[in-house]
Amino acid sequence: MPSLNTVNTIQTGVSSTSLNTLSTSGVITAGNTIDGVAPHGLNEFIGYVHTSLADFPSLSSWVTFASRYVSSYGGQQAEARASISFQNDTSNKRIIITYYGGSDANYNTVYTSYMSYTGYTGNINVQYNSTFSPLVLTNSGSSSYPPYGWPGNTANDSSAAYTTSRSIKPMATNYVIPTSGTVQFKWFIRTHTTGNQNTNNTQSAQHRGVNFNINFTSGSTVYSKTSGSKNIELTATKGTQQIQ
Repeated sequence: MPSLNTVNTIQTGVSSTSLNTLSTSGVITAGNTIDGVAPHGLNEFIGYVHTSLADFPSLSSWVTFASRYVSSYGGQQAEARASISFQNDTSNKRIIITYYGGSDANYNTVYTSYMSYTGYTGNINVQYNSTFSPLVLTNSGSSSYPPYGWPGNTANDSSAAYTTSRSIKPMATNYVIPTSGTVQFKWFIRTHTTGNQNTNNTQSAQHRGVNFNINFTSGSTVYSKTSGSKNIELTATKGTQQIQ
């Protein structure tokens, strides 16, 4: 921090011993104080809130690798999933981020993270992107259970509200984060063999380099933060033996 003598040297004609001089001379003049009028009064700061958006929290706990196998005998199907949801908690000025992953074989732990913001009351958006195109591979059959592998699959329901998992959600598209309910991005696969079918039925979904961006515009300034990337790899197999 510069000394008072340094301030005097940098700003010619300003005496650092006089707050009134500092508020009305040099670079601090009428027109560039908060209220546009010099001198600069402390009452101008009352109720003033700075606009900000916190960094995107870590998603290191999110399970995005899952493999599930069930025998061909019986009616049980194999499922694997990875889901992340966003809600705007306006009362606490934060975005609630919930995520889980795994299969139908066990309870999928739900994790919750928070992303705070200040000085803003309008819509806040979220979108997902990827450095690679998503891929769904099938062996004997097709992905016939929404959301068909990944959120942007065109086989999803185009008429469903974007707050549901089965709706189409193309990448690089802003979705308003709701204050009631959530906007959910879900990767999901499920086998669909009938009876005691001996033919292996495998569904595999891969989506690498997935990241999420939260953004809003206040005045002419865009506030935007992006998550780290995640690789999503899901495999579900029903048959006489597990296919690796």
